[in-house]
Amino acid sequence: MLNKFTLVSALLILMLAISGCTDSPENNAADLPEGYEYLGDLPMSIDDVEEDYVSIDGIVGASESLYKHSDVDLYIDTIEMENSELADEFIVQYKAGFKQMMDGSRFTDVSFNDHSAVAIKEHVVISGEQVPRYKYLWSNGNFVYVLGGNTDDMDVLKTFAESTEL
Repeated sequence: MLNKFTLVSALLILMLAISGCTDSPENNAADLPEGYEYLGDLPMSIDDVEEDYVSIDGIVGASESLYKHSDVDLYIDTIEMENSELADEFIVQYKAGFKQMMDGSRFTDVSFNDHSAVAIKEHVVISGEQVPRYKYLWSNGNFVYVLGGNTDDMDVLKTFAESTEL
């Protein structure tokens, strides 16, 4: 019993220490709608960004903020670039890495919170079936934001995106 208590206590202390070290402004940058919950932040290395998105000069740093809505896991990846021009170039190069879709456009221009964004449609295979997944991508100054989740419900993502102040 004492070992379990010690282990749980150590894990809680570790989680608090990590959250203090990786605290980023985006966890305070969303006025979350009802049903959405902030879970925490994870650091992302430049290698993570290059592997997940695009390899480009000028990446300063990144973090991932995790959220939950019902059974949907959501995230916002925040990528800091050296300047706004490089942030725009990051988006251009990331979009260029996608293959053309045979059944329509992969990219849809959208607008929320007084800025432009692009909705990106992808497909993943779940239980042998292709299902759609969506992301929102935009820049604000020298930051690039990628918002997504494990849902095919575009409204869940749009509501979440609109709640951000990023």
